[in-house]
Amino acid sequence: MSITTGIQSYGSSLPTGTANVTPENLAMSGNAPVEAHAFFFVDRSVSAGATGMNGLDTLYIAEGSGGRAIRKYEWFNSEWTARGGAYTSGGPNLFGLIGQTTLDAKVNLFASAMVGNNNGLYSFVDSSSFGANINLGASQTLLAQAGEGFTFRGLAFVPEPAGAVGAGTVVGALLLRRRRVGG
Repeated sequence: MSITTGIQSYGSSLPTGTANVTPENLAMSGNAPVEAHAFFFVDRSVSAGATGMNGLDTLYIAEGSGGRAIRKYEWFNSEWTARGGAYTSGGPNLFGLIGQTTLDAKVNLFASAMVGNNNGLYSFVDSSSFGANINLGASQTLLAQAGEGFTFRGLAFVPEPAGAVGAGTVVGALLLRRRRVGG
């Protein structure tokens, strides 16, 4: 059995039987991710969208020790086209990744990363437009550190009750802090 790294597709419908499905790597042009730890898709263009993906047209990938970057890909001519990689300051190993579009067409990104013996939750802002290379500028911000012996890994947005003011992302990540590393 050979193992292939990358982002794979396992068919176009829900699994309803026991038939084996051979994974297919997503068609990517340009720099393929070196060590993809997490990814997410977002819809940034009304005129583009990957086949069978309900208009999703932009893919962000968090890389670990192999690349230490957030990479951006966009759907163009039936494949995912590389739109650059933004290397994180200090080269942390990225693990979790989530994001959301803003009203001014930017993408807020949140990633968990290991730096030295500590694990942190970072935010980034991709200010590039659809069709342009990723641009994180100097937007890397350390939001929280897990503390030695603890770790942030997977990230998720937490629904907020009506009228609550924007702490959902941080709360969701902090709830994961209680998981001790190595025991």
